Amino acid sequence: NSCYILEPMRKLWYKKYKYFEAGTERALDHDEILKIARKIFELVDVKYYGGIAYFLIFNSLVFRIQKFVKNLFTPILFKQEVMFNMLPGKLPFAYFLAKWKKI
Repeated sequence: NSCYILEPMRKLWYKKYKYFEAGTERALDHDEILKIARKIFELVDVKYYGGIAYFLIFNSLVFRIQKFVKNLFTPILFKQEVMFNMLPGKLPFAYFLAKWKKI
């Protein structure tokens, strides 16, 4: 989600971290995609997600979090993630999922 409040940090991370190619990778903007595809697809739904659990569990390899440590905090982070994902807007969320149908 390019509208994510921490997008500037992601860009910096991609420049500094050797496993990313900052020049060829960028976050997606749902509104931009919708404009491009509006003649072919119709938006059914879009939801924004991604709190602490998204980063520390889903991206644990990137953050080099050991599996046994991840297993310790997974249950509490999953509960927190459910509540976090109820926040409004798109600024607090790292990613989105969209459902579209062909026109």
